[in-house]
Amino acid sequence: MCGIAGVWSPAPIGSPEAIDIHVRQMADMLLHRGPDDVGSWSDGRVGLGHTRLSIIDLSFAAHQPMVDEADSIRLVFNGEIYNFPELREQLIALGHHFKSTSDTEVILRGYIEWRDGVVSRLRGMFAFAIWDARDDRLLLARDRIGQKPLNYGWAGSTFVFGSEIKALLRWPGFERAANLEALQQYFMFRYVPGTDTAFAGIQRLEPAHYLTIDHAGRMEKHRYWELPAPGSGPKRDQVTLEAELLEQLDEAVEMRMISDVPLGAFLSGGVDSSAVVASMALASSEPVRTFTVGFEATSGIDEREYAKLVADLYGTDHTEYVISPDVDAITHSLAWFYGEPYADEVTIPTYCISAIARRDVTVALNGDGGDEAFLGYRRHAASRMGARVDRIPLPLRRMVSAFGRNRRLLGSRNRTVRNVGKALAGAARSPVERYTDWVTYGTDGILSVLATPDLREHLHDRAVARFTPYFAGDIRPEDAASRADMQALLNENLEVRVDIATMANGLEGRSPFLDHKFLEWAAAIPPQQRMQGMELKSLLKKALLPRVPKEVMYRPKQGFFMDFAFLTEREAMIRDVVMAPEATGRGLLDPVKVGRLLDEHYNGGNRHNAEVFMLFILEQWFQMWIDPPAIPTSPPPTPRIDT
Repeated sequence: MCGIAGVWSPAPIGSPEAIDIHVRQMADMLLHRGPDDVGSWSDGRVGLGHTRLSIIDLSFAAHQPMVDEADSIRLVFNGEIYNFPELREQLIALGHHFKSTSDTEVILRGYIEWRDGVVSRLRGMFAFAIWDARDDRLLLARDRIGQKPLNYGWAGSTFVFGSEIKALLRWPGFERAANLEALQQYFMFRYVPGTDTAFAGIQRLEPAHYLTIDHAGRMEKHRYWELPAPGSGPKRDQVTLEAELLEQLDEAVEMRMISDVPLGAFLSGGVDSSAVVASMALASSEPVRTFTVGFEATSGIDEREYAKLVADLYGTDHTEYVISPDVDAITHSLAWFYGEPYADEVTIPTYCISAIARRDVTVALNGDGGDEAFLGYRRHAASRMGARVDRIPLPLRRMVSAFGRNRRLLGSRNRTVRNVGKALAGAARSPVERYTDWVTYGTDGILSVLATPDLREHLHDRAVARFTPYFAGDIRPEDAASRADMQALLNENLEVRVDIATMANGLEGRSPFLDHKFLEWAAAIPPQQRMQGMELKSLLKKALLPRVPKEVMYRPKQGFFMDFAFLTEREAMIRDVVMAPEATGRGLLDPVKVGRLLDEHYNGGNRHNAEVFMLFILEQWFQMWIDPPAIPTSPPPTPRIDT
């Protein structure tokens, strides 16, 4: 797996040879470190490109684009299908003959047998494109959770698509322009959410959707999956639920241990990654390879003590490093790999642990999704508490809310104090407004303060509207928050971060907690059993008691984060980028107000960490992808990570 790219046009757009060259150049933009081959094909009207990091079936028989015997159906695919052995046996029984042992061919044969229905039979992470010359029809599909990205847009009458935006930008004549309306969303979320991207005219295909284009250019999107209704599962006792949970987890983990290349796991010392490693160890006859990193004084991350408890308990082949990364080189490199402004500082440690793990393995399992599925975030407890607060008379709630909005609370450098302030500030707000406050940044309207009048015309606050559908009807706020996490946040933030950081190092990341069967099971559990009282992830923790040390499960939640000390150490460089002539002359942000914010930050106790980092990342993006006459066509040098 690595990435796909391609084009479609209702009429010939060049010779097959010329189009093939362009499509291969698009695929080359996806050439992350470590892929085995690049493949392409074109008939002059349709072109498909692919770069591959071989995981299952390393032979040439699994090469892409993959074509059927009649030379009429072609497929490019990025991802892993974990139930491919089962589907392969079904297809053989139906009379299909296979040339490879790859999951790619299972999709191809499955499409021949079930047409578009193959999408709903796949269990895994995927983005793929199928060109069917029989019907003159293109099919694009994306997995249920959105672990694998897929972007598309139009260059005149030519439809262009790719795993990453920079593949589209390589197509001749594809215009590069910033999507100004997306900037407000970026400053709220630290990334651009939803179907929009930072580029005007480029969109994302939503998770759990497939898209078709017919011979006349008619485009249709279809949703093929969604989570079941909260609490819709059968009622059963706590002991039964705990046993079912372990069974579901073990199945999801074991499916993700199929690999023809070295495999291991990230072990952070938290509940979720420890649960995954425990399941791996129970399913493996060999010691599991595990990887943990700690950072020097510039980071708040150091969970090595807890990771070692789990590693020792299961006798894993454990690798532990204290690292000193080249942060400047990493942020510059990630600006190329992400292709969009993405200002979550956790990308830095995620990139580092991926680079460390890639020295020994090609596949790494992780614990992503456990908090979203089993109510593990503070916002879930706050949502439940909010429902109780709503019983208090509104005038009193308004008084509490006013106290919570005190700058000393919300602006505190202490995370606990900020969280208390956030919880109090939401007392007089609706459940969806409270949730939005927890998952957005810059709630004081920082962009509206910095924006010039020209940019302000493009600003429309849609944050609350994005989450409103999840809170509609008679649904508990904590369940609504969990569903919003799963279907509106996870694929846009966490999964983007992990996919890009791992693939940038030629590493495949796999997430058992994001198995859609496991998620369906979890979503249907009554919320009072998933989280008892205010105890986050209570069901998961109780089920794991026989497997994971109590010291790991019942310690204060730390999370995977990196503090912003690196901003202070790089004040001159940050100012040079953010206040560069290109930036101040762009006409989008008021340079006087931006300079004042930088002064307040650096002279007033680092008051605007998130805002300064967002400004820095945004300007890096402009200078790399929008300003130059031509886009960069190869990644920066590999960043140094000292151990």
